[in-house]
Amino acid sequence: VAGPVALGAVAVVVVGLGVDQLTGGGDDTRTSGTALEATAAAPVRTTGPSMHSGTDYAPPDLGSTFASGSPKALAGAPIPSNRSAVEGQGGRLIAPDGRDLLARLTDPAALDTCLTEIAAEHRGGALVADLIDYAAFQGEQALVVRFTDATGARWAWVSGPECGVPGSGADTRYRTRVG
Repeated sequence: VAGPVALGAVAVVVVGLGVDQLTGGGDDTRTSGTALEATAAAPVRTTGPSMHSGTDYAPPDLGSTFASGSPKALAGAPIPSNRSAVEGQGGRLIAPDGRDLLARLTDPAALDTCLTEIAAEHRGGALVADLIDYAAFQGEQALVVRFTDATGARWAWVSGPECGVPGSGADTRYRTRVG
């Protein structure tokens, strides 16, 4: 009776070690530091400073302006003077009640979370953002981002002030391929 019990115990240990290796429980240094881990850690890389243009973008502006490739080539309408929103610090739009709804996104951690949510919703692999503009879209405060995805396609993405807030995802207002 002792022989079959010992054999069964050895089989359980061997199977347990095999399952441990399959589920990643082993200390395998061959997989640490791979490109896949780097992409998961930083799905968005930015290549320039953010802007506070005060531009009120519309869908046609994003397609034509952002296809040009130059972050300084901004079109769009200036904020209409008849709007109840006023310009705040740094050229950012202020809500009718006096709040800068995009202020939260000026914190680097909040912006990183927002950009990560954009990457997750876009599902195009790691992104390289070359323009981040704290602006407006169709009269509402918005973060406007131009990026290139892992396939080389260029996109313009508009997110609302709740971008990155748990439960809001990217708070996407508009997106379009621009190249």
